Amino acid sequence: MMKIYIYVFGVLPFFLAIWAYPAIRGAISAFRRKSWWQFSLFLFLLLLGIFYVVHGYFFPEKVSRENEDLVVFASTLLVSLVGAAVPAIVQKSWKRFFLNVPIFFLGFFLPLYFYIFNAIFFCGSILGSPDWIWWTGFYAKKLALLPLFLWASAAMYEVEIWRVENRTRLWIVLGLLMGVVTYAAYLVLHVRETSSILISEC
Repeated sequence: MMKIYIYVFGVLPFFLAIWAYPAIRGAISAFRRKSWWQFSLFLFLLLLGIFYVVHGYFFPEKVSRENEDLVVFASTLLVSLVGAAVPAIVQKSWKRFFLNVPIFFLGFFLPLYFYIFNAIFFCGSILGSPDWIWWTGFYAKKLALLPLFLWASAAMYEVEIWRVENRTRLWIVLGLLMGVVTYAAYLVLHVRETSSILISEC
């Protein structure tokens, strides 16, 4: 049950935001421009990501403990390269690629990783506690804000990585606004939770 919980609330949203969105975004752009080799490439990347997620769920024993750190490192590097490479391939710019890699890793990969997996692992570790009610838990509230966080991440990807010309499209503006709201709510919840713990210890 815990494994399903981690995949539904952790791996799948993370995969959707970090890997699937750039691949789908690139495939749509290539299709509109009738660049079939780019369309095939992005479709292949999407299918590769789906295979990786499904394989990791059904065959976790294939990765030994000795190779686990290497797999995590390689996956992190690969995901960062894919997310940064999609707009660079479309625009045929190596400069854009090398500029996008650190932005994607620091601005998208790490925040999403810590936001999502920090919440699901802390939630999962206390789900069995009889004194804990999920809708009052700080980390459960973080997961409740996850759809808004993913929306904001997509908007940020369009502005910072893809660098679209029309940055005033409604969904982008609202997505950035949702990002501000999400982080503000996260800050308020964190301060409230921290203060409650400090008060209880006094």
